Amino acid sequence: MGSEGPGQPGPDDAPLAGFRIVAFAGIGPGPFAGMMLADMGAGIIRVNRPGAQGRWTGRRESNLLDGGAPWCGVYECADGAWISIAPVEEKFRHVLLDLLGIRTEAAGNRDDPETWPALRGRLAHTFRSQPRAHWAARLDGTDACFAPVLIPDDAPEYPHNAARGIFGQDGAPRFARAATPVPPPGRAPGSDTNAVLGDLGLSGDDIARATGRVA
Repeated sequence: MGSEGPGQPGPDDAPLAGFRIVAFAGIGPGPFAGMMLADMGAGIIRVNRPGAQGRWTGRRESNLLDGGAPWCGVYECADGAWISIAPVEEKFRHVLLDLLGIRTEAAGNRDDPETWPALRGRLAHTFRSQPRAHWAARLDGTDACFAPVLIPDDAPEYPHNAARGIFGQDGAPRFARAATPVPPPGRAPGSDTNAVLGDLGLSGDDIARATGRVA
């Protein structure tokens, strides 16, 4: 101890200095635990429940990000295929509306859920007027936040997936950092029957009789 007495510990001297803790308000011991962690020097990032500020309802498809907002959802096209859009930010929403030929003023107030049904109806009518390939050619690669809704058989041939080589020749996904090789194609039913029965201890005669009924 020097003549000036002990120094006051600074924020960088605390045990949890440099840590950032996300505290979910209203969940279990969050407030108390957050207080204790803050006392030990951690930076607390408080996250309130969505409904705490009156911006989230418990009703499905009535909120911004659960399909309630018309610009965040899926739409059917003329050929029965589906597309998805999600331009959450206002600048991307403008891009979508412009490419669809819808004036921003006619789209209503994005923050007023009362205007959402009208725009949803207009978007649904617009997307049903053309097949998915039309909308892909018009919207893909823009800032409209568009993507086609693909079935598993379509995914390997989708241009984005094909360009990145995401799927192997057998259709299995390829993982760039995986240490294991891509698995081989599945074997035909019955091709391993003899080997399995032999591993179970059956004799050749028993296998011949069994495969006559099983394979």
